[in-house]
Amino acid sequence: MVRLITDSGADLSFDYLQAHNVEFVPFTLTIDGETYTDQNDITTDGVLQAIKDKRNVKTQQASPEQLLNAFTKVAKTGEDAIYICFSSELSGTYQTAKLIYDDVLNNYPDFNLTIVDTHAASMGQGLIVNRAIDHNNHYNHLDDILFAIQRDIENIIHYFTVDDLHHLAQGGRLSKGSAFLGSVMNIKPLLHVENGKLVPFEKHRGTKKLIKSMVNHFDKQAQSSVKKHIAICHADAIESAETLKQELLNIRPDAEIDIYNIGPIIGCHTGMGCFTLFFFKELDDE
Repeated sequence: MVRLITDSGADLSFDYLQAHNVEFVPFTLTIDGETYTDQNDITTDGVLQAIKDKRNVKTQQASPEQLLNAFTKVAKTGEDAIYICFSSELSGTYQTAKLIYDDVLNNYPDFNLTIVDTHAASMGQGLIVNRAIDHNNHYNHLDDILFAIQRDIENIIHYFTVDDLHHLAQGGRLSKGSAFLGSVMNIKPLLHVENGKLVPFEKHRGTKKLIKSMVNHFDKQAQSSVKKHIAICHADAIESAETLKQELLNIRPDAEIDIYNIGPIIGCHTGMGCFTLFFFKELDDE
């Protein structure tokens, strides 16, 4: 087995990661200049309330110090490690991690760490981590685990909507030229992740039609064998999340679908009303 590492981009709880021996690299955010650390002293509700109150909310990538602490902690164990990282198109964490790894090698030259760019976000990244835990228990060799993780990265699908694309545009996660007000005329944007970037590709009049489109895309793309590792996330949109889940179960009654809260870091960029669908196009038989 190898030691897995991930970060706040995965929207997985610290308790879950700790239970599966996954090292966690937290991101931070500031509200009116005051710094908060994910999973420590800020919640998604707190972030959404700050946005609602029109306070100045900004996220920060993992700091060099946080990465250094996490990598050094694992290096001291002598274990091989894999860092399953937030998309390099959405954060500078991946590039910073590569630099910090070089620094760690100065003190721990035998530390074998592979830094993997998931090109994913939220529970897209989270599902890749979930599967990596399974792979780590199933395979005996590092190369086999890495091959399986890469296959999952190539198969993960993201679909999501937000009430207002300007939250993403202001945070630099979406081209300003692509932003439009989702609230105007009840138009709901449907976005996906393409090569690690957030891309809007459909507009729908109302939530009901948007959910129908999500379900149709799932039905066309997910093989009939895909019955698990399906996730829905939301930011103050539990009713839409529950409706989406039920519509998916109507076409795949045996599917295992979990609903999660979007984490504080991702929630800072989506704002309230976001809900998402993550799944794999196909899964192996392990």
